[in-house]
Amino acid sequence: MTERDLSVFFIPPRLFWVDAIKNGEFPLWNPYYYSGIPLLATLQPAVFYPLNILLLILPFDLAFNWLIILHFFLAGIFTFLLLRELGASIVGALIGALIFMLGGYLISVHNLLSTLLSVIWVPFIIFLYLRVIKRDSLTYAVFTGIALAIMFTGGGIEVVYGTLGFLLFLALLPETFLSLSYENTPHPYPLPQGEREYREVPSPLKGEGYSGGGEREPKVISPPLTGGDEGEGDRFSESEGSSKNCASVKKRITFLFLSVIIFLLLSAVQLLPFLELSHYSVRADGLSYIEATTWSMDLKDLVQFFIPDPYGYGTSEAKYWSNQSWLKTIYLGTIPFILSFFFFLEKGRRTLPFILFLIFSLTLAFGKNSAIYEYLYYYLPSFNKIRYPVKFLFLVFILLSISAGLGWDSLKQNLEQGRKSVKWIIIGLLFFATLAAIAFGWLSYFDKEVKESLIAKGMKLPEYNDVSINLFNTKRLLVIFMMSVLSLYGGFRSVKARKALPYLIVFILTIDLFFAHSGYYYAAKAEEYHQSSESIDFILKDKDGPFRIFVTPKTKKGDVLVSSTKNKTQNKSVPPPYSGKEIIQGYNLERQIFDIDGMEVVRLSDYEKVSAFLTTASGPAATNLLALLNVKYVLSIPEIKSKEFKLVKVIQAGSDKNRKKYGMDKLLKIYQNFNYLPMAFLVERYKVLAKEEEYKKIMQSKKFRPGEEVLLYEEPWGDDSSELRVRSSELVKTKTIKEQKKREDEVSIVDYRNNSVRLSVNTDRPKILVLSETYYTGWKVFVDGQEKKILKANFVFRAVPLSAGKHKVEFIYDPWTFKIGLYITLATIISLITLGILNSVRTPRL
Repeated sequence: MTERDLSVFFIPPRLFWVDAIKNGEFPLWNPYYYSGIPLLATLQPAVFYPLNILLLILPFDLAFNWLIILHFFLAGIFTFLLLRELGASIVGALIGALIFMLGGYLISVHNLLSTLLSVIWVPFIIFLYLRVIKRDSLTYAVFTGIALAIMFTGGGIEVVYGTLGFLLFLALLPETFLSLSYENTPHPYPLPQGEREYREVPSPLKGEGYSGGGEREPKVISPPLTGGDEGEGDRFSESEGSSKNCASVKKRITFLFLSVIIFLLLSAVQLLPFLELSHYSVRADGLSYIEATTWSMDLKDLVQFFIPDPYGYGTSEAKYWSNQSWLKTIYLGTIPFILSFFFFLEKGRRTLPFILFLIFSLTLAFGKNSAIYEYLYYYLPSFNKIRYPVKFLFLVFILLSISAGLGWDSLKQNLEQGRKSVKWIIIGLLFFATLAAIAFGWLSYFDKEVKESLIAKGMKLPEYNDVSINLFNTKRLLVIFMMSVLSLYGGFRSVKARKALPYLIVFILTIDLFFAHSGYYYAAKAEEYHQSSESIDFILKDKDGPFRIFVTPKTKKGDVLVSSTKNKTQNKSVPPPYSGKEIIQGYNLERQIFDIDGMEVVRLSDYEKVSAFLTTASGPAATNLLALLNVKYVLSIPEIKSKEFKLVKVIQAGSDKNRKKYGMDKLLKIYQNFNYLPMAFLVERYKVLAKEEEYKKIMQSKKFRPGEEVLLYEEPWGDDSSELRVRSSELVKTKTIKEQKKREDEVSIVDYRNNSVRLSVNTDRPKILVLSETYYTGWKVFVDGQEKKILKANFVFRAVPLSAGKHKVEFIYDPWTFKIGLYITLATIISLITLGILNSVRTPRL
C-alpha cells in the first residue's frame, strides 16, 4: 500500500531503520533529512512499536501490508471485547466492532500510520480500565499502563492525549458506562422464576480491596416488576446501586495515576528522546492558532456521515487545505444511527453523561468552528502543540460503535417483549423508507433531468463533487436505508424473520461500509515503488561525495513532466507519488541521498530558520547558503540564471516535439553548484555573535563566505594562550595559490555512519573544523581520543577547534535521554515481570 502519506512519510523511515538494525546499527540519527535529524525521537518511525517486529522478521513489503491489515482486525477485536465488557450480546458486540473497524475514521487513517497504530488500542484501554473500576484491580491498572505505552510507541501523540482525557472522564463518572451494562438490567432472555444462572460477579471492593478477578456464583432471575413498561422498575433499582459495585473516586483516580506512571516508565526509552526533541523543535512554543486548527470540521461536513465526500475536497489543492480533508471519509451510514437511537431511547436519562461526552468529542473535532477549542488551545497544557482538530473524531466513532452495539440489544429485547413504543418507531421508520423508495425511483427515472438541474444550480465541480458521483452515493444511501428498515419491520412482524434479523443487519452493515469505502486506498506493485527514477539515477552516478541536494520551493509545488515509458515516447504531468520520485522528495532515504529538506513533522527550530533564510531569498544564487549546506545539485523547474550553477541534466519529457511543445520552463532540470563546500572543512577566521538577527543579516548576505569564515556563539580557543588565535582582523594570509587548493585534502572522511563520523584532519596551523551537520544535544566529539566541546557554528551546525598537526576526529551521537530512558524501561519491565511472578506464586489457586 502506497497511498497518500505512506509512500514518502512512513515507508522510507521504516525501510531506513529496518536496514540499520539488520546492519548492526541502532537507528538513533537520520543524516539524510534536514542535514541530520534524530530518527528515533520523532515518534513517526515507531521503532519501538512491538508489532513492528514483523518488519524485521518478514520481507519488508509483505510485513508492511500485513501490519496495516492486522490493525484493522485488532480494532475489531478490541471493540468487541469492550462491548462484551459492557454487557452487549455477541451480535451487539460484533456490530459495534464492524462499525469501528470498517468506519470512515479507520479507513482514512490507514495511510496515516502514526494514528492507525495508536487509535486501535483505544477500545482495549477503555476495556482494561473498566475492569480496573469494576474489579478494584491493581493488575488491570498495570495492564492499562502497558497498553498506553504500546499506544504511545505507535506515534499518535494526539490519540494518547485524547485517550487520557477519556480515562479521566471515566474515572470521575464511571456510571456513564457502568449504568449501561446489561449486567445491571433484566436478563434479555428471562428464565423461569427461581431458575439459576451462573455469571461472573465483581469482587467485593470494600474492606481489604481484593485485586483479583471475579468469582462465579448463582444468580436468581426474578420476573420483571409490574407497572409501566416491563421490567422498568427492576432496571432502575439495580443501576442506581451499581456505583456501589465499583471502586471509589479516590481509588479510581489512584489507579489511573498508577497506570499513567507505568506508561511513562515503560515508554521512557521513547518518551525522553521525544521530549528532548520537542524542546528544540518548531513546536516547542506551540503552533500558531491558524496552523493548530487547520482541518477543522464544519457543520456542512456532518452530511459526510451519510454521503462520502459530497464536496470533492480532494479535487483541488485549494479545497484540500481550506476544508477538512485530513479524514478522507467519515462515512458511517444509517444503521449505526438507527441502532444508537434505540440505545438512547431504551436507556433514557442514564445516557445523559454519555451524550454530553459524545457532543464534547464532536465539538473538539470542529476546532476553530467551535466555541471551546480556542479556550483549550490557550489554557490546556500542551494542547497548542496539537494540530488538525478532526483527529479527535476517533472518540466519536468509538462512542457511536458502543451505542450502536448496545442499541442492537435494546432493539432485540424490545422486539421480543413486543413493546408498543418499538412498534411505532418501526412504523415511523417504514414511513421514511417509503419516502426513500419514492425518492430513489424519482432520481432513477429522471436521472438526466436531475443532473442538469443540479448543474444549473451550481452543485457541481469545483464547488461540489462530480454530480454523477453524488447522485450514485445518494441513491446507495436510500437503498441501504430501505433494506435496513425492511429488515427491522420483518423482525417485528415475524418470529422467523426475527431469527434472521441479526444476520441481515450484520450483512447489510458490512456491505454498506465496505463498498462505501471502495477506492479509498491505493496499492502499487512493490517493484514499481522501489524502482528508481531518472533524477535519482543521475545523482547516484556521482560518487564524489558525500554531498546534498536541494529542490527549489516552486518545483515542489508544481507538476513535473516525466517519461511514462522506458523508451521515452510518451509524457504526462504525473501527480504524487511519481512526480515526488522524480524530485526525490522522501525517496532519497531509501537510496541514501543526502537532502537539506526532508519529510518529518517534528523539525528542529533553528534549522527551520536557516531553511527560511534560503527559501525566502530571491533565488538559489542570492546567498551562499547552498555552499554552506554542502549542496552540489539543485533540482528546479524554473531556470537558474547564474554562473555559479551549470545545467547538467534535463529530465526527459518524451520526444523533441513534445519538448518544444511544453518548453524548458516546464521541465525538471538538475543544476550543479560550482561553489559547494565539502561536508567537513577547515576555516581560519571566525566571528562571535550572540543574536539571531545578527546571524540572519550576515548569512542572508552574498558577502558571507562560509568557506573562509565561521560564525560562532563563543570564543573557540577559550583562555588557552598556547593556542594561536586567529580573528577576522588578524587573518594570516595564505602564502601561495597551491596551498589554497590543498583545502579539500586537509580533511577526509574515513568512515561515515548514521550515528558517527570519523575524520582524518591535517592542518599546518590552528584552525576550526566545521561539519555541516545539524548541531544537536547528544553529539560528542573526540579529538585524538580525547573528548572536546562541540561548538555551535553558523547558527545550526557543528565545529571544533584544532591545533596544528594531524588529528583523528570522531563525532558520535550518544544521547543521554536514550540511555537513561533505556535503563528506566528495562528496569520497569524486569520489575513488572518479577512482581507478576511473585504474585502468581503467592496467590492460591482455586
